[in-house]
Amino acid sequence: MEKRIKDNVKEWKCDMCNQWFEVDEEWDKKGAKEECKELWGIEPDDDSPAVCDDCWEKIHPSKHVDLYRQAREIVKKTGKLNF
Repeated sequence: MEKRIKDNVKEWKCDMCNQWFEVDEEWDKKGAKEECKELWGIEPDDDSPAVCDDCWEKIHPSKHVDLYRQAREIVKKTGKLNF
């Protein structure tokens, strides 16, 4: 995930739509990591991709079950969310 500080505000960039968003410290520290572990079975690192809520709704695993299963198998084998 790409991060920056702009006008003293911490921001992160969605890897899908390339828009910048203010970092939600609480979600960043707890919710996002827990969700990643629950969905993919691994702890995210700074290189893990991240998407905004709007993009997440477009690619949510419940809407693309077969693709999620394939991606999950790749993550199991490689231990990474990105290549």
